[in-house]
Amino acid sequence: LVEYVSTTSGWIDIEPAVDIARNRKGGEALEFITKAASYTVLGTDSGAVFAIATDAKVFTLPSTAKGLRYQFWNTGADSAVLLSVSPAAADRIRGGGIAGGADNKDHQNTKATAKMYDMLEIVGDGADGWIVTQKQGTWVAEA
Repeated sequence: LVEYVSTTSGWIDIEPAVDIARNRKGGEALEFITKAASYTVLGTDSGAVFAIATDAKVFTLPSTAKGLRYQFWNTGADSAVLLSVSPAAADRIRGGGIAGGADNKDHQNTKATAKMYDMLEIVGDGADGWIVTQKQGTWVAEA
């Protein structure tokens, strides 16, 4: 979306940084699976788009399998929700410019810097764990 401001300013982009109403394939609305408590993600949930607005909750991943894909969205107010994504004990989450990659270490959307609609998308590699394919916001590896 763009908006014309004035003859001296011209056009400005007013589109949000993330369009949560559309997926990458275009046209289809995202269907959030909203959780209010920690949740153990299943292999059959592959392709799911999870949303949570409750502080200090954890999405526990299944053991990696090639091609499993999930998105996790923080839908809470800014600076209000710590969201953790936890791999199985023998798996790691790596990529996306996030330091770490050790087995059994969570990736966390830090509460102090969290913004509504921060997100993490991961894909299973079937061997070592999970690869970050998209992210928005500040995510860190558990110490």
